[in-house]
Amino acid sequence: MAFSRRTFLQASTMVGLAGPALAACAPSTGSSPAPFRYGVASGDPDSQSVVLWTRHDPGIAFVTTSRAAPAPARKSKARSKSRAKNSTNVTRSLATVAVPVRWEISQDESFSNLVGSGEVQALPERDWTVKVIPTGLAAGTTYYYRFISAQGTSVVGRTKTAPTGPTSALKLGFVACSNFGWGAFHAYRHLANRTDLDAVVHLGDYIYEHASAGFGDTYGTHRALDPLGEILSLGDYRRRYALYRTDPDLSELHRLHPMICIWDDHEFANDPKAGGAQNHTPATEGDWFQRVGFATQAHAEWMPTRVEGDVAYRSLQFGSLATLVLVDRQRRYLFPQPDDGDLYLGRAQAEWLDATLSAAESTWVILGSPSNFGPNVAGQTGGGWGLRDRTRAINAFRASRSGNLVVAVGDIHKFRAMDIPFVPGQYDPATGAGSAGVEFAVGSVTSPGATDPNPGTQVKYSNGSSRGYTLMTFTGGSVDTEFFGFDDALKTSSQLPAESRLAGFRVAAGTPHLVPMSNPT
Repeated sequence: MAFSRRTFLQASTMVGLAGPALAACAPSTGSSPAPFRYGVASGDPDSQSVVLWTRHDPGIAFVTTSRAAPAPARKSKARSKSRAKNSTNVTRSLATVAVPVRWEISQDESFSNLVGSGEVQALPERDWTVKVIPTGLAAGTTYYYRFISAQGTSVVGRTKTAPTGPTSALKLGFVACSNFGWGAFHAYRHLANRTDLDAVVHLGDYIYEHASAGFGDTYGTHRALDPLGEILSLGDYRRRYALYRTDPDLSELHRLHPMICIWDDHEFANDPKAGGAQNHTPATEGDWFQRVGFATQAHAEWMPTRVEGDVAYRSLQFGSLATLVLVDRQRRYLFPQPDDGDLYLGRAQAEWLDATLSAAESTWVILGSPSNFGPNVAGQTGGGWGLRDRTRAINAFRASRSGNLVVAVGDIHKFRAMDIPFVPGQYDPATGAGSAGVEFAVGSVTSPGATDPNPGTQVKYSNGSSRGYTLMTFTGGSVDTEFFGFDDALKTSSQLPAESRLAGFRVAAGTPHLVPMSNPT
């Protein structure tokens, strides 16, 4: 269907009359009337393509029918003319319509050198979100992109493709656990301000499902949630994502850096379990798997990811230097299969991980896990994965040509740096002998945490009182990992607090052992 400029102008003036069904996914945050009010985003880069995302305001149009005056009892020329004069167009209803959106990607901010463009439809069944994947791009290259409709033009986004072949360096930012109700997203703004990043990796709990009331004394008091209640329906999940995307710090991070994300539990509900979740009451909140379906759809609509169904685990390649492997620890509770058994990842994902790790040839393998992988206690057992499943993954990695395993974890709301003992009790904390790799908990953006009370000797650093982000710089010879935090522990300041470097560690290639690093990279 073609739309005239007049149709679009009509649509823009009628958004407020859309009624509850349409207004449900637009939070009342005083956002701009511009059609791309939720900004732009990019994600999941490879060496030839990247996902580009935006959302257009709902398209609303008048639906009219032509109605003639009643037919005369006797036909005549005069009567016929009178009937024609009395014909009228009568507005019958309002209807949602698709919105044509043009996308452009260029090597310069002025868009004088377009390398790709096209037109897509912002559809009501996708909550008017748009995702495109331009192909044929150059590897390791910065691009600029934007979206255009008859109602306006989006802000200009910046993104970058992944490198291919020999790669000398890679710098990734890592974040997790961004709870809007706990305060400002300072960590996002500090990451957005960096000009040296290749991508940002979000390790889960991008949104939280909780209601404003009942989650904590100050929760939701500095920043009101939308909806105010716990999110349950498709409309609720859409509105919560929309609320997050009105945050200027998150919006700017998405605009300037490609994001690679894996979900954890709060994108659905706290602590899924067999047939449900800790934060799901079937008697009052409905069917668990219907709720999972709503959450999955909203995630696919609102996130700049290639994930469109229930398979979120995947790997991304950064030339010869690094392979990023993302796993979904919630899968056997969200999308259970009969043969999953008690495997931590479920059978199909565990077999995929075996094959992916054993086939890795890059200098570094980065395992992105929403939960802790190695044990942090003195007995060197346990850990989120458990000894059996962790040993299986390490053995698969050891069968590969890659010599270096780095695990990045979210969920636990703290910064932690540790060696990963392979066999409990057979680890030397002074030399790192017996370590199979290193693990970094990347901190939380806002969610509160606690420092490990009695960690084992494999733990070299633990800090649960600071919020922030983690930076990893990979080269052929080492990976430097740095934790960054800031003042304003309650995240209530409207001003961006200065960040500080909390700690840094270097891991030499071929030596899976943490060494403190005093100077920033």
